[in-house]
Amino acid sequence: MARIERSAVIPASREATFALVADVASYPEFVPLCHAAEVRRVGEGLVEASLRMARGPIRFWLTTRNREVAPSRIEMRMVKGPFGRLNGRWSFEDAAGGGTRVSLDVEFEGAGRILGRLAAPFLDEVADSMVMAFTRRAERRLRSPQAG
Repeated sequence: MARIERSAVIPASREATFALVADVASYPEFVPLCHAAEVRRVGEGLVEASLRMARGPIRFWLTTRNREVAPSRIEMRMVKGPFGRLNGRWSFEDAAGGGTRVSLDVEFEGAGRILGRLAAPFLDEVADSMVMAFTRRAERRLRSPQAG
């Protein structure tokens, strides 16, 4: 089982940061490596989200069932995708100097030897790019409420 952990301080409230991360349909607009997104509400606080991730020859759809507990966390469990198993969690806490500490924690297993070797560095890159993308998007929104 491999694990990826990332965190950053976002210059926005927990509610605003939670809303930014929960807006999966907008990911293709600003998250590198994410080329398409489909979102479907499946119950109170439950969302199924599918992301088309791609870099070079590595391309796949990843569908997770997400339980949203606003504004503190989003728990993810893979429903369909190229991994043997994938579970994750976004956490949102007030940061000491203001803003919100957002943390992404993902555990996964590759489905096979080839994917297993490719998956860890690719998911590591995806995690880095997502956390940085949310930080940049929040900073742009603070400068100009109309900016995306």
